[in-house]
Amino acid sequence: MNVNLARKSLARNIARNPTTIVIQRGVMEKEDGAGGSIKVPNILPSQTVRIFISSLDHKQTAKEGGQIQVQRWGMVATHEADIQKGDTFSVNSRKFRVRGITETSTAGQLIGFQVDLEEVI
Repeated sequence: MNVNLARKSLARNIARNPTTIVIQRGVMEKEDGAGGSIKVPNILPSQTVRIFISSLDHKQTAKEGGQIQVQRWGMVATHEADIQKGDTFSVNSRKFRVRGITETSTAGQLIGFQVDLEEVI
């Protein structure tokens, strides 16, 4: 498959239901002006991605005998995205953490990222 065609196809997929996110990547230390330092969140520029429910699992609980429903979340992003495992962000009052990232490629060139998310309460 043509790399440019694959990247355009991914961009169209994201454009069908885009979400803009602002990632927080850990903390960094800044000088406080008095010879010390303070920790501040490392905030990245906004990125447009597509977030979706990747599956719904029903799990039995052993003691109560009931069922709980667990939503698995996923995300796709273009090859230009800056996403790393452990990054966090919020969307519609839900907070997510990046659990894992899989690079997609064609002919050895990066097309985009498939990201496994977990909802953080």
